[in-house]
Amino acid sequence: MVEISWKSFSKVIPESKYLAQASIIERNGVWSFFSFLMQARKVQGQLKTAKGLVGYSMRMEFLGKKGGVLSVWENESALMEFAHAGQHSQAMKKFKPLVKTYKIIKWEISSSDVPPKWEEALKKSQSLST
Repeated sequence: MVEISWKSFSKVIPESKYLAQASIIERNGVWSFFSFLMQARKVQGQLKTAKGLVGYSMRMEFLGKKGGVLSVWENESALMEFAHAGQHSQAMKKFKPLVKTYKIIKWEISSSDVPPKWEEALKKSQSLST
């Protein structure tokens, strides 16, 4: 598994609420791993300048074909501005034919729970599937 540990981009304000999002994908095949990795690197460049980003982490399985991004944002509008612009928007178009399943899970998170844990995001994802 390739993992990028939590990267912080802004100070977490105590007793504040934020928006957490997990984007979880399953690729159609193993070989799309390299294409995903190249696109992910480009999106990371956009993340460095994204307004309202508190932080993020990423993970991607090679043989298991699953991966995702776990991020925290100041609010929904900051997340949407990022999601619909630049490299992220272009990458989503390129990813579409390579993806078997794609889930987005959003929840409110308190400052004391930043950074969120992957286990929590995956548990939330599974509860949506049932």
